[in-house]
Amino acid sequence: MDSLIRWKKGDYIKLGQAVSRFNKIINELDVDEREYLPDLMEYKDLKEHITSRKELNRIIKSLRRANIENLKETRTFDSGEEISRWEFSEINKARRRALRNLEVERAGILQNRPSIGMGDERLSEIKAIEDSFETLNEKTGSDLKRLKARIMTVGRSDYKLAKDKLFMDNFYKALEGISNFQNYEVLKKELDKIKNPTKFYEFVNKSPVLMDLFLWYKESDSLFYGGFSDNEDAFDSTLLFHLGISDIKV
Repeated sequence: MDSLIRWKKGDYIKLGQAVSRFNKIINELDVDEREYLPDLMEYKDLKEHITSRKELNRIIKSLRRANIENLKETRTFDSGEEISRWEFSEINKARRRALRNLEVERAGILQNRPSIGMGDERLSEIKAIEDSFETLNEKTGSDLKRLKARIMTVGRSDYKLAKDKLFMDNFYKALEGISNFQNYEVLKKELDKIKNPTKFYEFVNKSPVLMDLFLWYKESDSLFYGGFSDNEDAFDSTLLFHLGISDIKV
């Protein structure tokens, strides 16, 4: 099970050096070549989206693979869009990882769903995402840019951990909506003990009622909305009977 990265001084230095080197190469290339070149990397943005050490190492290796030759040389999609050979290679690596990630997610849904029909919506989403990857060669302009971003997101080396962390963050945001409930602090105290996002998701997922209370919506794997239904009795029952938390106030 992946764990959240604990940043060390050396990690900051290695990532900073990789970003600086990459941007230096881009800036050294001719202005006429900039149209098909990848964007300059932002250290802060990259760091904020790194969840695990595995993903940190992957990003550093990817940036280090860039050089004058593979950035100047181009590859052309069927649509006529050109990108650098470096980015073409990285996108295809990411697409292979993304397809593996989605297949693992599909297998997990099929294995763990309690009844036929459960999880069908997500299974349909997975199929749609996979189908969209097949259209990469046909995309142009902003459509190509969006699809490349989706491939890189789903193709993270820590895809599951990143998804679970996003769920965890949004669950806490949703939890604030019931801070007036008598036993709000009881649940929050239990949740605060769980540091690993995957274990957090598994804990919440133990209770279908708690998952039902938390209404979350996802669009393009990036936008989430969370909220609890206004039912304090159901919430208390969830703590007591589904999660086995006995020190609730009634």
